[in-house]
Amino acid sequence: MREQAEAEENAAHAEAAAATCKERTAKASLAAAGSDVQNAKEGLSDAKAAVFEAERALEVAKECRQEALDRMLRASSAESDADIAVRDAVAHRIVAEGDKERARLAKEKAQSEEKKLRDAMPGLDSEAQRQAELAEMIRRMRELNKVEESGRRERQVKEQREREETERRRREAELAERAAREERERKAREEEARKAREEQEQRQAEAQRLQEYRDAAAKECDRCTRRDARWTPWITSWTNARHVSWFSAVGTEFDEIKFCASQPLTFESVPWPLLLPPQKQTLDSVEWAAVEAFFAATKVALGEEQHKATLEKAHRRFHPDRWRSRGLLNTVLDEALRKRLEEAGNTVAQAITPLWLASKSAR
Repeated sequence: MREQAEAEENAAHAEAAAATCKERTAKASLAAAGSDVQNAKEGLSDAKAAVFEAERALEVAKECRQEALDRMLRASSAESDADIAVRDAVAHRIVAEGDKERARLAKEKAQSEEKKLRDAMPGLDSEAQRQAELAEMIRRMRELNKVEESGRRERQVKEQREREETERRRREAELAERAAREERERKAREEEARKAREEQEQRQAEAQRLQEYRDAAAKECDRCTRRDARWTPWITSWTNARHVSWFSAVGTEFDEIKFCASQPLTFESVPWPLLLPPQKQTLDSVEWAAVEAFFAATKVALGEEQHKATLEKAHRRFHPDRWRSRGLLNTVLDEALRKRLEEAGNTVAQAITPLWLASKSAR
């Protein structure tokens, strides 16, 4: 019976070695696929960054265009004001020159007619002369009234033109203010929409990342379940020697795997030094005393030299600096699980350290 059991165990070890070889091949393929997925994600991230930069460039171009339009509007308004001022100055000058010229002509005409009248009627008596002078004064008054009326009409035209120009500028200012207000409101709406879009994209990306993590973690758990399935026949008769054998095989695998987003660290991925079948191990099982009991059993099962070698490997494997350099906990997106895995790893490392120091001093 013992020989048959040993033969079965040897056959199981052979099958385990073959399965390990196949599993390593599959892991290499999986690592390559994970690298391709990571490259694709980086490409997508670069594309999103390019889109974001293009949107920002478009916003800057729109702002520059609006500023140019505002400057053009102000320049046009200033040019219009200058043109109006020139026209007003010319009109004032023309009116003044016209008034001056009309007054001069009226004066010359009055003097000429007065002279003619005096020359033509030298014999008129004083009464007739007074009547003539009165008539001349009336005529002059009428001419002056005509000049004043003409000036008044010109002033009215000018005032009307000024009122119309003032109204035009007021309407232009209102239109410019309304356009600026609408532009500000449009920019505010676009900015709000952009922020909402970015927040939505971030939420979707985070949800997708968490879903991808859950899928990858479930896949890793399934892999570990298949890995431990070859040990299931001995679960009812689990011995310290079998657990040492399991710890050694899984430990070598654990040291070689490059855990990443496509293959995150799980509790089942770690070769915990516990005297329990892998199917019965939990985070609550990881205690200082349990770790000490395991390495006491390895000393009996393996002998002094192999025990020291196993202890040396375990000390390096569970050292916190080693976990940080490999980025193991960074692959765990479940915050609660990440914290418990870190605590469990520290417990194992703290329990191993005095055993490792004692083994070194005993050499």
